[in-house]
Amino acid sequence: MTKTTRGFLFAATFCLLQLGGATASADDVTAPVEPSLEHKLKALSPKQREFLEGPGPLRLFPSRGKLVEELERRSPDEVRQLVADMMAAVAAFAYRPGEDMGAIPLNPESPQFNSFKVLKPRALDELERAPGPFSVKRYIYERGGIPTFAGAPVALTPEDLVAGAVDVAIAGIPQNMSSGKRDARNGPNAMRAMHGIADRDLYSMIDPGAVLNIVDYGDFAVDRMSLERGLDHAYDMVLDVVAAGAVPFLVGGDHSLMYPSVKAVRDVRPGEPLGVVHFGAHHNAERDGSRSAAGGAAPPPTPRRLRRLRCRRRPRFQA
Repeated sequence: MTKTTRGFLFAATFCLLQLGGATASADDVTAPVEPSLEHKLKALSPKQREFLEGPGPLRLFPSRGKLVEELERRSPDEVRQLVADMMAAVAAFAYRPGEDMGAIPLNPESPQFNSFKVLKPRALDELERAPGPFSVKRYIYERGGIPTFAGAPVALTPEDLVAGAVDVAIAGIPQNMSSGKRDARNGPNAMRAMHGIADRDLYSMIDPGAVLNIVDYGDFAVDRMSLERGLDHAYDMVLDVVAAGAVPFLVGGDHSLMYPSVKAVRDVRPGEPLGVVHFGAHHNAERDGSRSAAGGAAPPPTPRRLRRLRCRRRPRFQA
């Protein structure tokens, strides 16, 4: 690969695919009530009026239009009661010190506490092999068999990446704790099952597999009882990939993966330009959500912002 191509790749840095998540509504801003509804609001207090014109009602209604429809069909007293009930409901969403559990308690006495991220010792390998990527295909033009990202060979260790002069390491991170109901943890295997995702591009006529050394670097393990511990391990694994000279191409997984991935690249290459190629519904860095990195319309975690956070000290990621 030429220096120009490698320079472009490291400028792009990595690509994060993300399954699940909803974009924030364009209505999610402060908006004055339509003049035609003023006669409906005469029973509201100033505080209730402020709430009605703020983003609070959109926690309960899908749009301003639906809210207006609800106000139009009610009397002034019914509107006052509706607003009071909405304010009580939104207030109930918040964390209550002394009543709510702020974090899931873990059992540090368990002998399996770190078992999810322990790498298999080399002595347990059934066959000895020289470092480097290896194929799991039986046929030259195989369309089935064991699926890998882009039909690429497999690499398991940083030594494999170095020995194979790997340009791009595609890895899955089946994290689901920051999206919950959307089944995002099955994203990596779903992408592996899609044939043709690395074929020749019809617009540029570039075949990625012909100009880049691409490997499937397997999945990075996550702790399904602790978002923070899973992000710590993802950070460590991305560090290894970048230190081996490969560009991490990460397939999620949920909203939380942007932060540890970008942070790891920045920590390995602090003085180099950093860019992010991101495929997802949104940038996933919301400070007022119920998790440290959740879906929303907040600005993306830019390199400058990441440098300020200085999260390498334990705990690296806080709920």
